[in-house]
Amino acid sequence: MSVWNTFLYSVPLLMTLLVHSCHLVCVEVPSDTEALHGTNMKLTCISCVKREEVNTDTMVEWTYINSDGEEISIYEYNGEPRELKGPYQGRILWNGSKDLQDVSITIVNVTLNDSGLYRCTIKRYFNYEMHRPSVTDVKEVQLTVHEDGRSFQHPRSLNTAKCTLMILNMGQMREQNHPQHDLREFSNCGLYLAPIIT
Repeated sequence: MSVWNTFLYSVPLLMTLLVHSCHLVCVEVPSDTEALHGTNMKLTCISCVKREEVNTDTMVEWTYINSDGEEISIYEYNGEPRELKGPYQGRILWNGSKDLQDVSITIVNVTLNDSGLYRCTIKRYFNYEMHRPSVTDVKEVQLTVHEDGRSFQHPRSLNTAKCTLMILNMGQMREQNHPQHDLREFSNCGLYLAPIIT
């Protein structure tokens, strides 16, 4: 068998090995907190699922806390995303992932009145035979909407090249057993899932 034929037969095996050795890692990325009036604003809420939490039912509630401290429900997920009646009706889009680790929403055409505190509450119910314990995770986003671009600074300032380099080096970081806090830099790249070769 020629060298070329050997190579051709080896490629599928190599690809199979790579697929089996590659998995996705969840990175809890903080949300952007500044938006420009009239634009769409994604409120990021990511709650990574531990291995033992995979078989769960997930409920999500998004609320807005007004200046009086009153908590107003604006969106929820319970089996499916559901818009709630109120001042945000018709202005919120579901931006979550299928596995419900990312349960983000997008506010369409933000106004100055949308500035304030948003709370994302994720409750996961375990599907055990005898009982259904639950875990709750809460994320908050303090949103500031600017009237024009003069006072607006986009927080994700790392350039694309640096982020790409970080992704390529991520597998090496994992092999060297870097602690979890070393992955915080990835939040500036807007990463949710990044491939890791182990």
